[in-house]
Amino acid sequence: MEANPDIILPDAARQALKTIGKALQEYGPLRLTDEGTGLGVYQIQQRANGDRYLFPVCQFRLTLKGRKWHLYWIRKFDAWWPYPPSKSGRRFTL
Repeated sequence: MEANPDIILPDAARQALKTIGKALQEYGPLRLTDEGTGLGVYQIQQRANGDRYLFPVCQFRLTLKGRKWHLYWIRKFDAWWPYPPSKSGRRFTL
């Protein structure tokens, strides 16, 4: 896996956001974002006082060489970290 992800082209980002949105629509209120080098998935949550905030769920990053999407999770110190590739060799794609 490459250390630095590529900037996602606008057309690829739009198509991926549509695909992600359709796949995740049953999981409640989500906000999908184009962050340049990644596509963020955030759950809209509400605090006890009524304020709403975005809770980070995951991020997708694309390496243009080979057009591979990589799934990331957020660590407790607010850094995105990649999930390791599947041991079975199975690839996932959008």
